[in-house]
Amino acid sequence: KYARAGAEVALTFKVSEELKFNPTVKVNEQLTTYNAQQLISGETEYAYQYTVTKDDPNGNAVISISGFDLAGNEGTYETNASTESFVVDLVTPEVAKEMNEDNTDLIANPNAFATNVDPNNANEHHLTNLYYRLSKPSWVTLSIHRIPKNQTQYVKADFHAGNKIITLVNNVWQIANQRLDVQWDGTLTNESYALPGKYAFIVEARDRAGNMTEIKYG
Repeated sequence: KYARAGAEVALTFKVSEELKFNPTVKVNEQLTTYNAQQLISGETEYAYQYTVTKDDPNGNAVISISGFDLAGNEGTYETNASTESFVVDLVTPEVAKEMNEDNTDLIANPNAFATNVDPNNANEHHLTNLYYRLSKPSWVTLSIHRIPKNQTQYVKADFHAGNKIITLVNNVWQIANQRLDVQWDGTLTNESYALPGKYAFIVEARDRAGNMTEIKYG
C-alpha cells in the first residue's frame, strides 16, 4: 500500500467484456507498463506495472484506466481511493537528537557508567539511557558499536558488523514526535558484559514505504 521512489507497483483489474486493444493505464498522469492478461470466470484480468519516481506527488496515487470494446465504445475509470490505490511516500524519516531543557544535546545520560557498581547506590551509575526522536512513525533498529577512545566524529563506515556488540532494538515500530529512550547496562546477548571502553549507538529508521535513514551518536 506504500511505495517510495524506485518501487515497482503491480496493478491488476478486470474488465467485463472483450476489449479491442489493451487498455491505457496511467498513474498520476504517467503511463504504466503492460505485463499480462488472463481469463478468470469469464472476465479478463489485466496486469500492469508502474515505477514510482521522485516527481510523483506524496499521497494516494491517481489511477486512470481507459479502453475500447469491440464496437468502439470507450470506457473510463479513475480512482485514488485507499481501497483501490496506493500511497506514494517520498519523505525519508529523520532521527533527531533529543534536547535538554537548556537546549543542549541529550544523547546518552549518563555518558559514563560501570557494570560493577551497586545498582541501589544512587551516586553510582550502572546503566545509561540513549535518547532520540523520530520525524514520522517507523520501524527502528538500534545497535551498539565499540569505537576508539579518541574518536569523536563518525561516518557510516565506522558502524559495521565487525564492531557491533549488541542490538537493543530490532525492527520495532515506534511512534513519532516524542522522546524515545533505550536503557543499556552493558550486558550482551550472552549475558556477559561489554569490555571497558567507548561505545556509540546507531539508530536506523524505516517507514512503511521503505524509506530509510540513520544517525549515529557517541
